[in-house]
Amino acid sequence: MDKQTTLPISIIILAAGSSTRMGTPKQNLNWYGIPLIVYQVEQALNSRAKEVVVILGNQIDENKKILTTHLGPKLNNIHLIENSEWGSGKTTSVKLGIRNISEDSTDVMLWASDSPRPTVLLDDLMANHVGNNNLITYPWHKDKEGHPGVFSLSLRQDLLSIQEKSKGLREIVKKYEENVVKLQMFDPISVVNLNTMAEYTKALLLTGQPEL
Repeated sequence: MDKQTTLPISIIILAAGSSTRMGTPKQNLNWYGIPLIVYQVEQALNSRAKEVVVILGNQIDENKKILTTHLGPKLNNIHLIENSEWGSGKTTSVKLGIRNISEDSTDVMLWASDSPRPTVLLDDLMANHVGNNNLITYPWHKDKEGHPGVFSLSLRQDLLSIQEKSKGLREIVKKYEENVVKLQMFDPISVVNLNTMAEYTKALLLTGQPEL
């Protein structure tokens, strides 16, 4: 990618959890014929982001194998980090990621492993965030908030202080709610989360993929 088009944003893919509600690892769900974690990494690598960081934890060896098999040499273009404290909640992955991103990044996208998004959506979200010097940007579809969120690294200390008991990133969004940009998206995929098997089945239908 032409470096002139690159945005100073680090994408952190949060893929360390155990997918308790789903009943099977979300990272391995079939999405357009490949594991979801592979789909997300490829979309991130194709985006205008400066770098892609992937936080792994539960079943790390299996997920590394999946990424290696599908990505091949492209695996060298991502920063893989193991979260040994993944069992203590997603906030541990957020903070670990923040501590390991490039010093040159001005903003960070925090992308959960249950929210498949195409590159075009990621780029639209990041371009609006950077172009308008937003503090926090979230995609919205009609009257529903989506994911992922993009945060200015002027909020680094806030991000490093989040706690599970206070709902993690929600405490920052609430604290700065007057500065949160709600970017309206045409594509309903912007608000899809794969928390349960029922939601996964619904998402397959929405995107025209065959049910498994």
